[in-house]
Amino acid sequence: MKQDFLHNKPLLIAIILVLFVILIILTIIAFTPTDNLPIKNTNSTQKSPDLCQPFLNNPAKISCPEAVKTAVANTKGQVKKIAIGLLELSPEVQKNLKGRYDNLQVWLIDIELAKPLTAPNGNKVKSVRIQIPTDGTGTIYRMPINS
Repeated sequence: MKQDFLHNKPLLIAIILVLFVILIILTIIAFTPTDNLPIKNTNSTQKSPDLCQPFLNNPAKISCPEAVKTAVANTKGQVKKIAIGLLELSPEVQKNLKGRYDNLQVWLIDIELAKPLTAPNGNKVKSVRIQIPTDGTGTIYRMPINS
């Protein structure tokens, strides 16, 4: 039987031709430029680069792009608003801190979450405000802005 397969030239030529065509197709695919292909965003966090535009000349130690990068690192969603303001804390936390952070200037970055979270009280949280100190102290505050 093995000898019959090797003597069947049309079948052997067809197999070699199919392998050759497959090799050509793989070579074409491998060397096709991908510049014009549509890009699927695999990162679930989306941000608009123009939101930092008003803050490009801000003298803060932490720049707007750095603050946004930090904010979206662990919070999946879309940046909706960026501002600079004073640290906003819940009344319970403010009472415990006894005014230590009353004048702390922070980046206020509002993010609409890709997947809503459930707060301890059972409410759905669809957006959060990430507060990053402009002086670079490194402490980051996160709070829901709607439930």
